[in-house]
Amino acid sequence: MVYSTVEAGNRLGLSKHTLRYYEKIGLMPEITRDEVGNRLYKDSDISWLYLVCCMRNVDMPVQNIRAYIDLVKDPHST
Repeated sequence: MVYSTVEAGNRLGLSKHTLRYYEKIGLMPEITRDEVGNRLYKDSDISWLYLVCCMRNVDMPVQNIRAYIDLVKDPHST
């Protein structure tokens, strides 16, 4: 399924500004866009954001979340 920014934010309890901020600072993979540039969030993006939200809910610093994400995205990481 595909969600707009508002729909994705509603599912996660996040504002559209927070979603854009998380994307801007690299806390999530690149988001697909439609032909006019609107963000389209897939279920996998929602799951990824849910993980980020869980980390933020336990007061994990953004730098640590980004470091974790970099490890997950690196195919040569252990």
